[in-house]
Amino acid sequence: KGMAIIGVTLFHMFPNSVTGGFLGVSLFFLLSGYLLAFTTANQYKKGTYSVKTYAERRVRRILLPLIIMIMVVLGTLYALVPETLAGIRAEVISILLGYNNWWQISQNADYFTRLANTSPFTHMWFMGIELQYIVAWPIIFWLYRNLSRLLSTRIALLVLTIIALGLGSIMPIMYQPGVDVSRVYFGTDTRVWALLLGAVLGLRYVDVKASTHISKFKKTFGSIFLVTSTLALIVAYVKLNGQDPLTYIIWMPVFTILFALMVLFVEKKYLTIGKFFDMPLLKWLGHHSYGLFLWQYPMIYLFEHMGFMEYFASPIAYYIVLVSAIIGLTLWSEAVTNWCVRQH
Repeated sequence: KGMAIIGVTLFHMFPNSVTGGFLGVSLFFLLSGYLLAFTTANQYKKGTYSVKTYAERRVRRILLPLIIMIMVVLGTLYALVPETLAGIRAEVISILLGYNNWWQISQNADYFTRLANTSPFTHMWFMGIELQYIVAWPIIFWLYRNLSRLLSTRIALLVLTIIALGLGSIMPIMYQPGVDVSRVYFGTDTRVWALLLGAVLGLRYVDVKASTHISKFKKTFGSIFLVTSTLALIVAYVKLNGQDPLTYIIWMPVFTILFALMVLFVEKKYLTIGKFFDMPLLKWLGHHSYGLFLWQYPMIYLFEHMGFMEYFASPIAYYIVLVSAIIGLTLWSEAVTNWCVRQH
């Protein structure tokens, strides 16, 4: 999650330099699907899972911070740059009701041409897909459990994998060169496969007993693979371009599968190199990644519309203040969320 938020943040801050940072979103989707499935399967095993507790947990962890961010951003913009709020009501409603990605598609809102110039909530297409998946997950989990009971856990996982990979073929099939990429990039149908693939990994980790015998070859191969994949991701962050046809036909599907394999190896505690992903900075970024994601784009938008760059002697100072504001608001909103939960 730390690596994902680094890519997304750099892409939002420097869209012309870190052109492939949007890949971090695909990694977020995969990890979100993984962690949701892992948590649900664990609770089910312990007998503590219920749709009611699942819904309450999602409201606390996802919706409450989202609502806080929207209220603060709208209030700040109303006070400082009220002209930016013209016609924003429909967009805010689409965010809160979980269909912002489809709303942006209806607006022909090309993510790669409207960055930091149209709306402080451009990044909320991601939350639209997340919220839709969160609503659908209890049904998917129920179907998985019944399939496991009727056939076997491995067959149920295989069916989910086949469905995920099948959905993964929609993006390259739907993409048309020269046509606005909004439908392909924002669509739930073209993106949900990353969440499902992550879910397969999370369910597998809980429900399938892993082998305790690990050969030296597997350890060596796993270490080499993780190092190579990490380097490939860093290069892709810099080199990949959202306007390149190959991004949708090849690279996004390939990197989503690569992320799944990386997760498979990272969860193996026998790989020493896997501890790299537990380094303090990445752990901290991963732990606060949701808040950092929520706040970064509105702050970038506000700083640009207020012309704050003019008040700084160097761009470095400007970006230090910008990042500090994002981190400060993230920690503040987390504290407010925790306070609200305690009061409840």
